[in-house]
Amino acid sequence: PGALLLGLELLAQGDPLDPVTLNPRRTLDVLGPLVKRNPSVAVARLFCTTVTALAFCDTNKLDIVEANGPAVLVALLKADLDRGGEPQVASLCIETLAALADSADSVCRKGVASQGSTAQAIRILAATHSSDLHYAACGLLQLLSHNTSCKFEIHHKGGIDAILAALEHHQH
Repeated sequence: PGALLLGLELLAQGDPLDPVTLNPRRTLDVLGPLVKRNPSVAVARLFCTTVTALAFCDTNKLDIVEANGPAVLVALLKADLDRGGEPQVASLCIETLAALADSADSVCRKGVASQGSTAQAIRILAATHSSDLHYAACGLLQLLSHNTSCKFEIHHKGGIDAILAALEHHQH
């Protein structure tokens, strides 16, 4: 499967204007179960790279969200944080969620938030001391906050307090 995964990654990294592109829903139908069976660093990188490559337009972003792509990313992020984590994997997951949330479509943004990304971004702010991860998590929260219901969720789940605590930590 390693060679097949490499081939998929190479296809996903093609030019977005190329007429030969991967179908986001079909790709996630195949990759989702793989990630659940093997949430390794290599699989996490493949998944994030593929989703980011597919997320070149709002239509694809919405397809990815509707295919529960953010939920898979959140599961990868949670698994990584639970095992002590690779900062690169956490950062890649957060950046991929941010790429999906960076959409003119509010349904897409709400979908990213509703699949657990808000809670995991807040968890990163509270559980790590990495300024790179704090920056990535704040970037995701900022993109989500363009939607009023997402902004309420950030506040309700303690996001503002987590941001202030992270800022306070970096001052010392």
